[in-house]
Amino acid sequence: MILSGTRTSWIAGFVVLVIAMFFYLDRFSFIKRVLIAAALIVCTAIVASSVPLVQKRIDDMIEITAPYVKGEEQTQFNSLRYRVEAWRAGWNMGMENIIFGVGPGNTKSAMKNYVRENPQVKGLENLSHIHNQFMQTFAMTGLVGLFPLLIMIGCHLWLFMKYLGKRYSLIVRCFALSGLLLLVAYLVKSIPGVPFYGKNYLMMYGFSSATIWGCLLGALRLSEQDNCRVSQD
Repeated sequence: MILSGTRTSWIAGFVVLVIAMFFYLDRFSFIKRVLIAAALIVCTAIVASSVPLVQKRIDDMIEITAPYVKGEEQTQFNSLRYRVEAWRAGWNMGMENIIFGVGPGNTKSAMKNYVRENPQVKGLENLSHIHNQFMQTFAMTGLVGLFPLLIMIGCHLWLFMKYLGKRYSLIVRCFALSGLLLLVAYLVKSIPGVPFYGKNYLMMYGFSSATIWGCLLGALRLSEQDNCRVSQD
């Protein structure tokens, strides 16, 4: 995530780091965990700020978000406005075909039609995706595709969090945490991208998630066998 050089990956990295710290430092009080996490993030930010690429990325992010924070009109067609307009286009396309969408794989043709009707956003006509997983799914497959995606994410989130409880062994909880962090990273990346839509990203999520589940269930079975031996003794 850090070496990818993208701001979204860095944000996902911080989110994953904080969640992992709260898990492994659960012997401390909530306030102490917050302070430790804040201190680590500040130290990491100070060290990273000396890297020229990080400095440039931060400066660019401040420049493109400032008009939205201040409530000013965004006049430059930068990467943030590019995404905002793409999200708006995806929402409009989805609302026009709310049940089934415009069809999977039709992003480019649908976007060209949208730009033809809205020439003020010229520059979006060559988009291969809408830069947001949920808008992409809604626009391409409508509610028929969006609901199953949300259900899948909700089920995975519930299943991984279920095994985080302290009544399970530490190794079971660690595998559950790994699955949770994988899902959280994908969700953060889903804000400006489409990780559940691209074939490579989706294949990696399926492979990683299945591997984690196999390890988790194996550790759970071993833990149950150990408990049975202890009770018999």
